[in-house]
Amino acid sequence: MLNYNRLVLSYRSLFLLLCLVIIPSHVYAQNQALTIIADAYKAFKYQEVIAISDSLLKINAISDTTDLTEIYRFRGMAHYHLGEMTAAFQDFSSLLHRDSAYVMNNSLTPPKILSFFNAIKQEYSAPRGTEQKPESAFVITDQGPENTSILFSVLLPGSGHIREKIQPKGWVLLSAGIVTLGSSIYFSVDAHQKEKEYLSTVDRDIIDQKYKRYNDAYKLRNISIFLYAAVWLYAQIDLLYLSHPEQNTQFSIQPHIDSDLQPGITLAFCF
Repeated sequence: MLNYNRLVLSYRSLFLLLCLVIIPSHVYAQNQALTIIADAYKAFKYQEVIAISDSLLKINAISDTTDLTEIYRFRGMAHYHLGEMTAAFQDFSSLLHRDSAYVMNNSLTPPKILSFFNAIKQEYSAPRGTEQKPESAFVITDQGPENTSILFSVLLPGSGHIREKIQPKGWVLLSAGIVTLGSSIYFSVDAHQKEKEYLSTVDRDIIDQKYKRYNDAYKLRNISIFLYAAVWLYAQIDLLYLSHPEQNTQFSIQPHIDSDLQPGITLAFCF
């Protein structure tokens, strides 16, 4: 009898131990999976976000409703960034099917995705009558950048992209804009100073040298201004047209400098 009680006790202890180990590890695995997906999204690895999410959903590895909504949220945003609007629509619809009152965080969601999601939410929560349009009638549109983002981009190229969460392109354009603007200001001041020195020179022996220095500074100023103008123009066109998946406009810009150091630019549009 004593041995039987000990055997029952040992089985109960083993069962309790398994519960303490298996259940927390399952919860930890779910949290770890969400962390991996979130890190991949922050690193702009959108294909990886989609692949991991697909694997988890395929094997029904996520059981918690809150975690499921986060999976669909990350996968929907990844599809949107890749221009896969139909897939993004389906993921956000699946999210709303599980939590129709879900609200995206404004500070963590790009404005265009937030607008896209809210449009789906409004369509999803609309009263369904006898003449309700089928789901396929929902038109996916790109709302374009906000007016504030356009203003930011006009003032400093790249800043509008960063506000729209278009990265890392935004940081590249911002860096290029700051460098070319700074060099334009520097060489403009330098050319003006050298021009004053040249015009005030009366010694014929050094007048040619002063002119050459002024002419070189003048060309460098023009090149810097041209490069900044090219960066600024590309930033505006990219923000308004090229960064939108639904736009069919193709655009190319090719700056060039001829043998006389005269800047030029070639623009090409295809609709």
